[in-house]
Amino acid sequence: MKTLLIATVGLVFIGGYFYYLSAINSKPEIEEVKPNETAVPQTTTTTASVPAQIATFENADYNFTFTYRVKPYGYSVFENNTQQNAEQGTLFGVTLVRTDDYNEAVKAAAEGNAHDGPPSMSVSVFTVPEGTNIAEWLVRNKIFSNCQEGSVMPISVASEARASCLWDGLYAGETRALIEGTKIYLLTGTRENMETTDGYSYAKDFMDVVESFSTTN
Repeated sequence: MKTLLIATVGLVFIGGYFYYLSAINSKPEIEEVKPNETAVPQTTTTTASVPAQIATFENADYNFTFTYRVKPYGYSVFENNTQQNAEQGTLFGVTLVRTDDYNEAVKAAAEGNAHDGPPSMSVSVFTVPEGTNIAEWLVRNKIFSNCQEGSVMPISVASEARASCLWDGLYAGETRALIEGTKIYLLTGTRENMETTDGYSYAKDFMDVVESFSTTN
């Protein structure tokens, strides 16, 4: 098993999901996602050292896994559908949004109110030719990676398979990438330490996902 390492954290704003939210504002009823539920199956464990319920996401088709918090201030997980994968050029994609943030965005869309998309995290899988240069790919595909020319750095010294970049948008973010064979795994998230009253931050949440991310190729 190979594990993707992280030194800092980042963010992604997945506009497609919140375009979808605005499209459903004519629905009279709102189905909220509960804090202890996700939109995909999960395996959960509770650790004694951390007062949080932790879930494991695993995709056997594309050989990766990671963990994330279910509660408190937990996340809902949304897998790309076939159309979204086709539009984004991905083999597979999954987005994580804090459940409370998601429900607030759904409510705002249903009521016809303007609402900025909340911070979110994503893991996307792309196919690439064997021997692809990861830095060049990230810049060439900046519409997905947000990586600009000169911003890409290797995650470890002389690494040809792992790289990252920092970027700014609605939120300050980071992209982490790993090439294995003919697949690129792209992780995006926020690097802003927006704290909750209990000390949780979006930045730490992303770091936790990336530190737990591993492939099973």
